[in-house]
Amino acid sequence: NHDNSKRAILYMFPVKENTNHPKHNVMHLVYTLERAIACTEKNGLEKMTIVMDFKHWKLKHSAPMATTKATIHILQECYVERMARVYITNAPLVFRTFWSLVKPFIDPVSKSKIVFCSSKAGQLELKSNFDATKVEECALGTSDLRAFDVEEYFGTPFDETFDELP
Repeated sequence: NHDNSKRAILYMFPVKENTNHPKHNVMHLVYTLERAIACTEKNGLEKMTIVMDFKHWKLKHSAPMATTKATIHILQECYVERMARVYITNAPLVFRTFWSLVKPFIDPVSKSKIVFCSSKAGQLELKSNFDATKVEECALGTSDLRAFDVEEYFGTPFDETFDELP
């Protein structure tokens, strides 16, 4: 769906990653970023919102460092001006170890757009930027949203979010 500013929301669930093929991961990332941009541009805007949910994430779920570096490169070098905010939700304590390894690769502009939502300030920002009836539970959503269906998602127009489908 969209945030309160009508920017498309791209959800990322690292624990659900089902391939370790770096090239395919990067291709899928670029596809979903471009689709989120198309969904945002139809509202006359340029920036999207990303929600990364780390619920049930453990170090064993972390992508290979090459994939992580490629993801960081794409987000901060190719799409930094397209990101309004990146919300990190449900980050477990062990995520701090992973974050300490990744943080040096992130430039200050990109870092300034990342909000950890485990703090009260982060949760307050989520609540003020999202309609709780229209977002996933990881973004403090309160409604039962339709279950994601990949076939349906890929079969819809490029500039429609999954929640815009009939």
